[in-house]
Amino acid sequence: MSLLDDARKRINAIDADMARLFEERMQAVEDVIRYKQEHQMQVLDTSREQYVIEHNTSYIQQEAYRDSYIEFITDMLAISRKYQRSIINRDLVGYSGTEGAFSHIAAEKVFPDHRKKAMQHLKMCFRQ
Repeated sequence: MSLLDDARKRINAIDADMARLFEERMQAVEDVIRYKQEHQMQVLDTSREQYVIEHNTSYIQQEAYRDSYIEFITDMLAISRKYQRSIINRDLVGYSGTEGAFSHIAAEKVFPDHRKKAMQHLKMCFRQ
């Protein structure tokens, strides 16, 4: 077996471990989602994310990998936020205007069982 084949075999094994750990991490994120829903917390917690980046980067021993690891963990946190928002906002309907406005009335008729949220601008309805 060549050096390239050996390296690829190790990478494949590591990728399998990372997939398992990713699922484990996302299951922990499910607990975070439940807590945030129960306590009406925002998805983004910048101080927590900064701590995670700094704390976990301290595990990187090879200086040459540090910037790449910061990019990796930043992307992982973005994936987590996106997933959290997809769950937390699953039953949330945004409407432009105030309560009682035509858009609110339409939201009530079309989505009677969903939570409603007034948005200052229509474009904000698509950012949550």
